Amino acid sequence: MRKRSLLALLAASSLALVGCAAGAEAPSSSSSSESETTEAAPAELFELTLAHANPSCIIFFPGYVAATQGYFAEEGLDVSIEGLNGSGAVLQAMAAGQAEIGSPGAAPTILANASGQDVRYIANTAPGGLFQLVVPESSGITDASGLEGATIGIATADGNEKNVAAAILAAAGVTNFDTLVVGEGATALAGFERGDIDAYAASLDTVAYIENGGVPLTNVTGTATAYLFGNGIAARGDFIDENPEVIAGFLRAYERAIEASLADFEVVMQGCEEYSPQEAEDRGMSEALFNAIKDSLVSPDGDVFGYNNPAYWEKVKQDLIDAGEEVEAVDVSTVFTNEYLPSS
Repeated sequence: MRKRSLLALLAASSLALVGCAAGAEAPSSSSSSESETTEAAPAELFELTLAHANPSCIIFFPGYVAATQGYFAEEGLDVSIEGLNGSGAVLQAMAAGQAEIGSPGAAPTILANASGQDVRYIANTAPGGLFQLVVPESSGITDASGLEGATIGIATADGNEKNVAAAILAAAGVTNFDTLVVGEGATALAGFERGDIDAYAASLDTVAYIENGGVPLTNVTGTATAYLFGNGIAARGDFIDENPEVIAGFLRAYERAIEASLADFEVVMQGCEEYSPQEAEDRGMSEALFNAIKDSLVSPDGDVFGYNNPAYWEKVKQDLIDAGEEVEAVDVSTVFTNEYLPSS
């Protein structure tokens, strides 16, 4: 994996000296002189850290593609990518100054602002939604209203899926349910196999993983919460204000990576081979996961890349209020910006 320290070393050592000599005769004596010319050093890249809410290189593939294909570098950026576990971990890293940009969910971002953290969405990169509420096909349940009194599996206690599940269940009239943290992937699959959970609020890649593991699923998400979007790209407020051109360049590279990936899956695999080799080993599974999530990148409303719909943000806030969260004082218009999108 490319490390920031390595790039810094390479940049520092890239200064090359080329010697050239010119001889000239003077009327009284013959002498030679040597002069050294120095090649211009490459422009220094702006270093920043991107913290993702999942360590998978597939679910957040655009960042890895932008790094390995050189799109970030072409925008003058040296981006280190850290894969964390959930929106809570991402927001904590951003609050601690360990990451300038991250990929938290909308609801956790509103909650963070309610607690005094200035973090803003700079792009809604999953307008089609990254999460579903699913049940085993064998349960016979066909919609979320059948989950009264059920145990809902979630990946993390403070991730976006917890709020998504609550919104879906509330829309279906379900008020009595429990949640259980079961993780993702293999541990989520085991939760179903052991009977620990009746349903799971799953990211699209985990849906594919569970079904690939032999448990057919039924999607009971419904259409009442179609406004719910997946994890997007957010940045610290102070970083946005101080580095607007960096934000704009980052988003240009990110959009370019999405377009390249949709045109050629091979660039996604190249990113995984460098950043997450174990995922790249099973190309078939990686491609299945990619196909499961790629439609989430497309706005169902036909909006341009990254557009934050103010009405949808208001609905997410209302979901939090309905769930008993104290976010009334948050002005959601300050929690996102469309100012730096490539189309702006």
